[in-house]
Formats: sequence, structure tokens, C-alpha cells
Amino acid sequence: MSWHVRKSNDSLVNCSLCKAPVVYLEPLARQKIEVLIDAYPHQEWLGYLVGNIPDKESIFVEDLVIPPHKEASGCSAEAEPFCIPENCIGIIHSHHSMGAFHSGIDQSYIDRNFPVSITVAKKAGSLEYDTVCYRFTPCGKPTLNKSTVKYVPLKPLFDVKAFLEEAKRNIDKPSLLDYKEYRYC
Repeated sequence: MSWHVRKSNDSLVNCSLCKAPVVYLEPLARQKIEVLIDAYPHQEWLGYLVGNIPDKESIFVEDLVIPPHKEASGCSAEAEPFCIPENCIGIIHSHHSMGAFHSGIDQSYIDRNFPVSITVAKKAGSLEYDTVCYRFTPCGKPTLNKSTVKYVPLKPLFDVKAFLEEAKRNIDKPSLLDYKEYRYC
């Protein structure tokens, strides 16, 4: 991945008080990632993660914004400068079919620029993520923790309980052959 961001010289520390937050992908962001991975199976791309960080334990990615790319190839991607959207909480880039991992370039130039940095790849038909979160300890020292990505389930488009109750009344009613007399609905 090609980047021209100043490398941080801060030494990272491990701190038992700084647990890695869980990164939750909302359905819109997840679907956009899936579409891009399928559209660019052999090329890297990058995007900005838009969302919110409500507390120290969780980060919610609501959307994905794809900036104009200065470069995009099989082994690197770089955004045009000054295209970071409002409410940006992180960055994501693909390693298409190479596997999800943070390369040395990512570790040196990317991972410390945002609270969340995700690398995504598609292996054996499934998406895999390598996620790190950059934060500061209570004493002000920088730390970088591996995090987990989880999907926020899609909200039902209808009242599931009411639908199922009605469907069961129609499906589970006794057979007409169970009646001595035939009756019509």
C-alpha cells in the first residue's frame, strides 16, 4: 500500500487498562465492502469508515466512502489528498485475495492515523478482516490493539412475531380430511 503520511515516531505500549474495542459493521457498510471486494477481485482499493465511537468498548461503522484514488493496483492503493469525509473514524483497504493482514507499510504509515484501520480480503468465498485500533492509555501513551469485527444484524422489514403467528395459524390448521364434514374457509 502506498502512502505519503508522516510516520509516527511514538513508541507503542501495551496497557492492561486499554482493551481492544469491538468494531461493528452496520449493514450498509458491510454491503458496500462486499460489493467492492467482488468488483475488484485482484486490485486493492481504500475507503474511509464513517460512523461513531460511543464508548471505549465499541466502534460503529455506519457507512463507507470511497475517495478519488491517486493510485490503485494489485499491490497498492492511495487516495487523493484532502478527501477525508466528515465523521470519519477510520480507514479500510483491501488485500483482495492475498489475505487480511497489515503489511509493514500499513503498520508504519496507516494504522496510527485513525482510531480504526481495517484490512479486508476474500478467502474461500468469505470475507476476513484484520483490524487494529489506535488509542491512548489513561497516562497518554499510544497503544495499538487487534480488534474484532462483528456484523450488526439487518433489522427485520416486518413484525416477525406477528407474521409467524399468522402463518402458523394457516399452516398448522387441521387438514380438511380430519373433519367428518367438509367445510370451506
